[in-house]
Amino acid sequence: MSLPVSLGDVVVVVQGALEVYARISSADGIIRRQAGNMQSHAAWLAHAKRLLETDATYRAREAALAPDQRDALLILLQRMKSDARAVKKLFQKWEAASTLERQWLAGFSRLPAELEHLDEMLDRGIAKFQSHLDLNVYGKIAKMPAQQQQQQQSGTAAAAVGGGAGGEAVQKCGIIFVDPWNVSRSRVAEAYTKMLKSWALENPTSGTEKGAVAWPIDFIHSAGLEVKNRSDCVEYTEAIVRVPNMTNGDQPPNITAMKALFAKTPSLPKTAMENQPLALWKSRGLSRNMFRTYDYVVVFTRQDFNRLSALRDKLGGEKARLVILGRGRNNEIKEIQRLRHDDEEEWGRKIWEITVAVRGFLKREFGWTKQGAATIK
Repeated sequence: MSLPVSLGDVVVVVQGALEVYARISSADGIIRRQAGNMQSHAAWLAHAKRLLETDATYRAREAALAPDQRDALLILLQRMKSDARAVKKLFQKWEAASTLERQWLAGFSRLPAELEHLDEMLDRGIAKFQSHLDLNVYGKIAKMPAQQQQQQQSGTAAAAVGGGAGGEAVQKCGIIFVDPWNVSRSRVAEAYTKMLKSWALENPTSGTEKGAVAWPIDFIHSAGLEVKNRSDCVEYTEAIVRVPNMTNGDQPPNITAMKALFAKTPSLPKTAMENQPLALWKSRGLSRNMFRTYDYVVVFTRQDFNRLSALRDKLGGEKARLVILGRGRNNEIKEIQRLRHDDEEEWGRKIWEITVAVRGFLKREFGWTKQGAATIK
């Protein structure tokens, strides 16, 4: 596809904005937050660009686009480039401002709102671009006929399985949830996904409204980016993550968080927890083979997405798809931040946020959903 604007053009503009930010990196608040978002966009765009340049499937999809599809893609790329250029100009405006002017820009001008709006527009643009070419950057296992799956199962976590009479087939895989310390968000997401798996195995005809879809995930784990226990790549993690004092780990899950999860999901089986008591779920670090072992590495924030992207570049491993768990109504990224206070009421709200995101992930990536399993008090 020879369009007058390419992903590479957008990458150049985003990187240009980051070069300006490098000169004002002492900035706080909205500027720093927007820089983190732009780094996330840059990582996505660079990865997408590599896929489009090296993957024959995506090159063929580009070549097969109808004229109206090409026009829509061109408009989308132009808009993304324009939005990225606008962010760069706002960074330059901040760079040129005096200390007093910066205080006014941060507190009284439209600059914060403009940056938030541009970030949202870039998020939407990336989601739409991914949808146009079904681009597997943040991770998606496409549903396909069982026979075709069996032909392509080499290198996957498990053989493809059928979803039952009249249903679609998906390839089974492995998933690992990662947060900094592996005691709260990652443990909640792991436990909830295992509970859904137990429910699905007890209800083998569960699936979507359009037809049964087999439970798609074979093994479900979690780990901590800043944990030493059981990690064989601490030296890489310390160098890339730049955490001065990584925790030793070997800690049980946050009891307040887990109690809140169980209280909110009374209808789901606790088989996984009965087979291995929570007291034995000790926090652990990352494995150097993580990106080769799992199909999905799932994080909760853009910051951790960027840190793990850098770690993957160092360790290698193209099998794993790095995914930010939360999504909004328009598929824009919705970060799930850690709680600063270990409060039962706050954890009740956070549990709702995480469980909704997990179910959205399962539906988005595999087409698996069952309203009966989603009951949250």
